[in-house]
Amino acid sequence: MKLYSKRLDFDNFFTKNMKIIKEICNEEYYIQYGINIRKQLGVDLRRAKKDVDIASLIPKEAKCVFLTRCKGDTMPELPDTVEVLFLKQNSFTKFPFPLPKNLKELYFNGGNSINKIPDLSHLKFLWSLDINLETDLSEFNPKKKWYIKKLPDNLPDSIKLLTINRSDIKSSLKSLPSNLQELGISACKNITKIPDLSYLKHLKFLNLTYDRTDPPTIHKKTLDMKIKIGRWFT
Repeated sequence: MKLYSKRLDFDNFFTKNMKIIKEICNEEYYIQYGINIRKQLGVDLRRAKKDVDIASLIPKEAKCVFLTRCKGDTMPELPDTVEVLFLKQNSFTKFPFPLPKNLKELYFNGGNSINKIPDLSHLKFLWSLDINLETDLSEFNPKKKWYIKKLPDNLPDSIKLLTINRSDIKSSLKSLPSNLQELGISACKNITKIPDLSYLKHLKFLNLTYDRTDPPTIHKKTLDMKIKIGRWFT
């Protein structure tokens, strides 16, 4: 997939092409600073304890920020220079600050404790949004799992790639960003019907992954579109 290959997601970021320039490991957190394949400064922070001032650890020139298994109730305020943000298995429940306005890629991945994605309408450069539920948050709160019930309102039209994986989102998919080119839906039990997507004039690829015994129905007008439809089984 052409757009997927342009994403700078977690798997592509920390590769043999990543040059680590600084590493800190202590009882409070583990952090790496490095230069990625795009020659940008990236920060990978893991297992930060609740009282760690995460914002103070992120340089103002950082372009990519990866937060994994960080404790605390509040998502830290990040500099507007950040273009890629990857959130995985964190305990943040509040977003008191707007996300960096220059974000291009945003990943909610596996076990974050938020139940509502914050407003994204101000992100005029955001082109890739990935919502992926992999695990519960038992390490932080054994009684609570990550349940995102709906897509955010007013998703920016700049989004070209939207992937929804293993999520409890119940969405009609009838008001997606107008410039969307690739839509991926994987193992989403509440999305049982793919409606008429012919309003998406730029859509080129629809990627569906589902239980072999319970495939989603696809609207005839969507089937008639000149797009590639990938079907995969779990």
